[in-house]
Amino acid sequence: MILAVYDQTGRGLVDYVKNHGELEKYHSDHEFVVEIENSMPPQAMIFILPFSKFPEFDMYQELVAYVNSKQLRWSYPAISGRESSNWQEVVVNLEFKKFIAEIKKAGFVGIYIDRNQYREKFGFVKLNEIEKSLRLYSKGLVLVSKNKKLVFFKI
Repeated sequence: MILAVYDQTGRGLVDYVKNHGELEKYHSDHEFVVEIENSMPPQAMIFILPFSKFPEFDMYQELVAYVNSKQLRWSYPAISGRESSNWQEVVVNLEFKKFIAEIKKAGFVGIYIDRNQYREKFGFVKLNEIEKSLRLYSKGLVLVSKNKKLVFFKI
């Protein structure tokens, strides 16, 4: 099996990982999720922004938190068409204070934002607006990944 995987990926994958900073990105993401886990109680629920449908969304960057976590519960991935996904799709479109009230009522205690994905979806201005609102609202704990791509707010 190892030979088959190497045959299919070969040296090209190794070169890609080295040359595109994928290893550093992975370590930054992993360390960030571990930092969140260390600052929150086990089984704490974290809401991920931007909202994306799963599995039909073709970018799986939002899975970083889920894959690197051992103790936390994440809003993504919620399977499209199911109640949790439908609910998320509604609440992310609410006005900020209503959005916060709804996710808190559901048991979420933090918000994790992938800045690159959010900026791609909504633009730089909207990213700044949501971060500014969350900084004013959050309970003091704001974490930023080493590569500045991810941010976490305790609510």
